[in-house]
Amino acid sequence: MADPRLGNATVVETFITSMERAKRHRISHRTDERQRLDGSGPPFVKIGRRVLYKLSDLEEWEAKRTFRSTSEVDQDTEGSVTSSDAGKVDA
Repeated sequence: MADPRLGNATVVETFITSMERAKRHRISHRTDERQRLDGSGPPFVKIGRRVLYKLSDLEEWEAKRTFRSTSEVDQDTEGSVTSSDAGKVDA
């Protein structure tokens, strides 16, 4: 896909496999599968039988789960609700 702002340059998205994601987050591949099933994990791309994660989606998902204090967390990180997010409504 070409981005018109970059002229003729091509933007290439970086993907990682589910096994690479499991290793990155230090979880088992079964936990990765469960999180895809229940929707608690990061967004993923399914191409045929293959599951891939966009690196940019993973980084965004991780950033939403980054805290400075345990008091910032209302739920466990799988629920991903922070006290600063509580009561917010997207416009």
